[in-house]
Amino acid sequence: MSTRRQYAIAALVCVGAIVLTMVLMWRYYWPRDWTDVNISSAQLQGDGIVHDILAYKKAHGAWPPDLQTVGHGETRAPLGTRSWHYRVDGDGFTLEVVGAPYGYPSVTYDSKKMSWVIDM
Repeated sequence: MSTRRQYAIAALVCVGAIVLTMVLMWRYYWPRDWTDVNISSAQLQGDGIVHDILAYKKAHGAWPPDLQTVGHGETRAPLGTRSWHYRVDGDGFTLEVVGAPYGYPSVTYDSKKMSWVIDM
């Protein structure tokens, strides 16, 4: 096989790898769902989860250990990786949509501020 043919095959393999990478990135990582509407939808859904967390705290005197305890272990967020991350933080908690792409805002409820924090 000639050197010229080997270079041509190597170039085709590289171009194919680049195209495949771009398709996979578009399919799995492109933040098509990170829109203002979906962020608002996540906040609305999260408000229901926050309500249940606060009701649990009022009834039991402590924050729930996880989202399953308040019936939201399987609740799918409308964007990101479709999951919620709940964390007790001393005398408060945070509830965050998991999977904000780089350069896109995170969507987090902070109980100490009693509001949603949209942060870059």
